[in-house]
Amino acid sequence: MTKFIEELIARGVFVKEVNSNNVSYHSHFMQPVSVRFKKALDKYLTSKNLRSKKWISTSVPEHSWDSPLARYATSDYQANNLKSPVLFYEGLQKVPKNAIIIEVAPIGLLQSVIKRTVGPDCISVSLQKRNYDNNLEFFFTALGKSTTKLTGSCVRLPGAGMEDTGYP
Repeated sequence: MTKFIEELIARGVFVKEVNSNNVSYHSHFMQPVSVRFKKALDKYLTSKNLRSKKWISTSVPEHSWDSPLARYATSDYQANNLKSPVLFYEGLQKVPKNAIIIEVAPIGLLQSVIKRTVGPDCISVSLQKRNYDNNLEFFFTALGKSTTKLTGSCVRLPGAGMEDTGYP
């Protein structure tokens, strides 16, 4: 794998190795797990909710976005997501250049890819950061940055452990 990554970098391709602990997430190898995952989710996702037209699926190809699997936020969709390749680049092509993007992931792995693909006019924040001492602080800082960029001013979050500074 290291040699292949070095070859791609030499050709000018952006590559980042991800330690997945030898688990092939988002692949057909997850099929047995996806069945149990769906069964567990069925207890909580008890109704079919039609997703917004703004929803960009990265686990169902665009030509299938009108299928029942892609149209509804269900346990079937989530289980499919677990076992299907991630169509991240294709999805990012649909994101407006001035979008606010919040990466909900364990370490903010995709921030550089998002910024390179969508462009400098997007607001992109991650809610967690690997090896950060205080991820709750990081979370609130990220929300603050996105809000400040959106509105051009600071917003005080009541009850967020922030002192009242008297700022309007």
